[in-house]
Amino acid sequence: MSHHRWVIRALLTGLLLMGWLNHSAAGLSDEPSQTAAGGAPPAIRVEQGRVTVNIVGVSLEEVLRAISAQSRIRVVLHGSRPDTLSVAFQAVPLDEALRRLIQANFLLLYGPDGNVAEVWVWRAPDARSVAGASEPLDSLIETLEGAEPTQRRRAVLALGESADAQVVEPLAKALEEDDAPQVRQAAVAALEKLQGPQALTALAAAASDDSDQTVRLNAVKALARRGGPEAIDPLTQALQEDVEPSVRYEALVRLADVDDDGVRDALQQALEDPEEFIRKKAEEILQHRSTAGREP
Repeated sequence: MSHHRWVIRALLTGLLLMGWLNHSAAGLSDEPSQTAAGGAPPAIRVEQGRVTVNIVGVSLEEVLRAISAQSRIRVVLHGSRPDTLSVAFQAVPLDEALRRLIQANFLLLYGPDGNVAEVWVWRAPDARSVAGASEPLDSLIETLEGAEPTQRRRAVLALGESADAQVVEPLAKALEEDDAPQVRQAAVAALEKLQGPQALTALAAAASDDSDQTVRLNAVKALARRGGPEAIDPLTQALQEDVEPSVRYEALVRLADVDDDGVRDALQQALEDPEEFIRKKAEEILQHRSTAGREP
């Protein structure tokens, strides 16, 4: 009898243990682990380059840390940003999500694949300009002339946060003449945020003439985000002439909804592009335009 009691007791213990393990496993599947995505809060998710957020009263810095951990982008904070966010959106592209969340005083830098690689964030604006609060503009402009590439890049990004019109010319010069692609890429990000024909001209020239495909790709993105009729010609030229497929594809996507004779011709030409994925995208765009009642 004692042997039977021992067997029954062991079976009961085993069943209880299995039940506890099953309950624990179910809990883990129902409640996402805090550490499964590098310590990211469950309400912030990055999947396949898209961001879903559902937060109330969460600091901007915490949100950026969560996105950085999941997307592996580099976040550079210059000063404290105590902004508290209450926002919800679902499956928004990463760069657009960052724009919605940060809203002001930031620059996005893109990698060779066209995806966001870095985001630089400055403190919230006050009565002083951001650049002027940390370092005089003259000093930053002087840095562009003879410092190391890393220092020149930092100076370019800081100048991009200034609303002073005098920064456009040195930034345009850096984009045209600096021998370091990472500096020119930063100049694209800075000039995108600045108004005036000189900034637009510099971006258009970079989109067509820069020797680095990442700089050209970022210039195409910048022109498209600025919008306006002045951006159409350089975007069309990039679609028709750029040797890099990623640049042609980006220009194609950005021109999809533009009504212009030259754009229509360029879309038709893209049907004969050497790359199949560009030809398919061009066909998709033309079909959509036709369905919408526009001439292909």
